[in-house]
Amino acid sequence: MKKIRIIILALILAATMGMTGAYAADNADAPQSWDVSVGLKMSDDTEMFSMQPGVTYIHEGDTVTFTNKDMLAPHTVTFLAGGPPLTDPNRPADPSGSKWDGTKPLDSGQLMPGMTYTVTFTKSGAYAYYCQIHPMMRGTIVVIPKGQLIPSKVEQIAAHKEHLDETMHLAHSLREHAGETQYTVDGKGAITYKVNASIANHKVMVNAFLPGELYINAGDSVEWVNSAMEVHLAVINAPKDIPIFTEEGFNPALITPTKNTQFDGNGMVTSGFLGNMEPADLIHPSYRVTFTKPGTYTVTDVLWGFSGTIVVAPKGAAKLVVDGKAVVTDTVKKNGHVFAPLRAVAKSLNVKFAVDSKKVVSLGGKKLASTGEAAPFIKNGTTYVALDAAAQLLGKSYGWDTKALTFTITTK
Repeated sequence: MKKIRIIILALILAATMGMTGAYAADNADAPQSWDVSVGLKMSDDTEMFSMQPGVTYIHEGDTVTFTNKDMLAPHTVTFLAGGPPLTDPNRPADPSGSKWDGTKPLDSGQLMPGMTYTVTFTKSGAYAYYCQIHPMMRGTIVVIPKGQLIPSKVEQIAAHKEHLDETMHLAHSLREHAGETQYTVDGKGAITYKVNASIANHKVMVNAFLPGELYINAGDSVEWVNSAMEVHLAVINAPKDIPIFTEEGFNPALITPTKNTQFDGNGMVTSGFLGNMEPADLIHPSYRVTFTKPGTYTVTDVLWGFSGTIVVAPKGAAKLVVDGKAVVTDTVKKNGHVFAPLRAVAKSLNVKFAVDSKKVVSLGGKKLASTGEAAPFIKNGTTYVALDAAAQLLGKSYGWDTKALTFTITTK
């Protein structure tokens, strides 16, 4: 009866995948080798915290090689065979290359990135497995009796590729949403910006500070939060040669949160471990820093190797952002408009500019109005133009955030 259920399952899959009756190979009796990724790096900053493929269909006698393709994290391949979780920390790992009939637990032990674990499945059945370190990572090996139909390798690979394409689209959507500038204002008017120190759901994790760049004012604060399933660090002014590990373990200088959270541009500031997991005295869900001095500061997750930027403008100054990038330049608030130097505006919008003998200003070959509240003016020998007038002239969308003092222009 059990074999009949497995055969029916394979036939249902064949119908949904458009299977043409192909076997794993021309010779159905020859044992085949299959590959499963335990975690999967998809790009420089995106990975799947899951088993890929999630379900693999094989024949009795076939061999599966599990490879940790994660960026950094260790994983396990653990089959419980219907039993309880393995709680004995002294239980030795089962050797790679084992033949397994599904009647007792099988555990790879800890696999570091690049390590493999091989299992030959000798008995038909549907065998669930997971990672003990990251229990949300689960997969199934469906073993079909020899001679029975299963999706071919080509068909399984094609279905998996379609799944990966969908997941990359999901990662892109996560990145776009998490990369939007978000802030809160307290009762005293103080602004705190939010930065995601990685973002994830049950399928994929993006290892990046999102947004990757923030443009704030002196006196504003930034709070790094981490809702992903791995710990992260946010370190300001991290020395290039600072070691992550010492003889005692993680470097205390990195994992101990800096107590003074008023940052004046000097020295290193670290968040310590960020995450939503135990132990709570070592890992914290968020960390907040107030920036008191204008400048451009690099924030690094030295554990995972990615960085972000905090650009700090003078307190009370208007800021210009074009296509999500900070344009560091002088600004003047006048007559209800925000003005900036003509040269800087033209460069940020990628257009040519000119000023004729009559002081008429042109941007992208179009003339700005020379009269009215938004008319250009000269300050200390520099021509300033109203940002809204320039955007309107060139047909670009724009906005002014009165709380964050940020003028945004979108050209794309």
